[in-house]
Amino acid sequence: MKKVLQNTVMFSVVLMLFILSVGVGFLGTMWAYGIGVFLIIGGMYCMYKNNSYSPWAFWVCLAIVVLGIWYGMHTQKEVKDTRAAITSMYAENVVVEGIVTTDTRVHAQRISYTIQVDTISTEEHLINTMNLPRTVSIFVYDNSYTKCPAGSRITAEGSFSPIEDFLTSKGRIFPYQYYALKDDVYGKLSLTIVDCREPLVPNIFSLVRNYFSTIAYRMYSDEEAGLLRGLLLGSKDGLDRSIQDIFITVGLIHIVVLSGYNISLVAVHARSLFSFFGGKHAYRVGIIGAFIFVWLFVFLSGQSITALRAGSMVGIALLAELWYRKYLGLRILLLVATVFVLYNPLILLYDVSFHLSFIATASLLLFVEWWEKIFSFVPTRFGLRSICASMCAVQIGTLPYIFYAIGSFSIVGFIANVLVLPVIPIAMFLGFVSLVGYSMFAMLGQAISFVGMLPLAYVLTMSKLLANVPFASISTISISASLCVIFYTSVVWYSIARW
Repeated sequence: MKKVLQNTVMFSVVLMLFILSVGVGFLGTMWAYGIGVFLIIGGMYCMYKNNSYSPWAFWVCLAIVVLGIWYGMHTQKEVKDTRAAITSMYAENVVVEGIVTTDTRVHAQRISYTIQVDTISTEEHLINTMNLPRTVSIFVYDNSYTKCPAGSRITAEGSFSPIEDFLTSKGRIFPYQYYALKDDVYGKLSLTIVDCREPLVPNIFSLVRNYFSTIAYRMYSDEEAGLLRGLLLGSKDGLDRSIQDIFITVGLIHIVVLSGYNISLVAVHARSLFSFFGGKHAYRVGIIGAFIFVWLFVFLSGQSITALRAGSMVGIALLAELWYRKYLGLRILLLVATVFVLYNPLILLYDVSFHLSFIATASLLLFVEWWEKIFSFVPTRFGLRSICASMCAVQIGTLPYIFYAIGSFSIVGFIANVLVLPVIPIAMFLGFVSLVGYSMFAMLGQAISFVGMLPLAYVLTMSKLLANVPFASISTISISASLCVIFYTSVVWYSIARW
């Protein structure tokens, strides 16, 4: 038994079975349980094909699938019970007590943040969330712009309502209520009265982020400062809606939205930049530099679960390549995914960022070498071949899911990424240095910002030019979930055949 569990294929199959079984259990339908039987058969076939089958294989697969399905069903019941309790408060004027868990998000006419609720009450009812099976968070919208940093204890009164889906700029309905559910957010509160008590010990990372955001607008134009804030902090709040639409059109919105897709591509180009200065140790310097750069980005962006997950997955890909163990990276990737699914099973169904993080990292691990052979005619100078290969591996790998989840495709996206992404690490580096320099000596920061504004202006200018190209983006593409599953199932079978 011990030898079987130590086997590489066995280990990978067990993790994949558990992850998929959790999703099957959460769906809780008869056809989903049929998929569970298919998973057992598929798992045993994978072991048999790779000479990993043993008399224990069937019972191991059965136990893992049953455990995963039970865990998914248990989570579904917890969500259902919690939701039933909270929905009884909708359309009521409520008083909420809790802790602010996010930085303030600035909108056109209001601010918003998220609080983890301790109690929620009306004149007749009181709910203590400690008695509910899951934690409860809500979005708070404040028109009075009351300062309430992360970690503050808040007592708020206002109108409580459910989260609603919305229509995107591309004409698709985004299921926001389910996307918010992955963070245990069950409603939104429009404030009328708020009492905010800031923590005695402030969050140092929150202070740094707010300070950097403030001085960025002192040194750069509004558009450049908003872009720099997005690059360093993973927040698009500082960008005008028109600029966001331009980035969406040219396929560059990932540079200002924290996701595995974003961090994967940033890591690739950070590696290219460090390799250029690495001399005879360019290979190792590039990977180690990119690893440090990625985690610096994660900490600056606020160490959210999304950031930590994306950083972990990209870090795995980098370290696996450093150790010349591509398939070690795949095993650890599955292990990390399993840990996050155990921590919060809801990400498996509702978290687009998790899906893109996993697919992008797996695509880099599996197919970047194949794409490098395709681009053998591209020179290796400045890491151009690596850039093209990595972009194709990530973009082609994530494309079917993007069609399913988002439904848009940028015709100029490849060109935009080739032209823009190589300067992103430079823009982030110079921007970060200028912010640090300004905090020490204002004139130093201003001097560096004169150079730092060049890559930022370049990104904005190229994006605007490419957005004006006729038919730059197609927003009517949509594929069904079944086609998406068929595509990625085929990729899995192909990958197994290569093992």
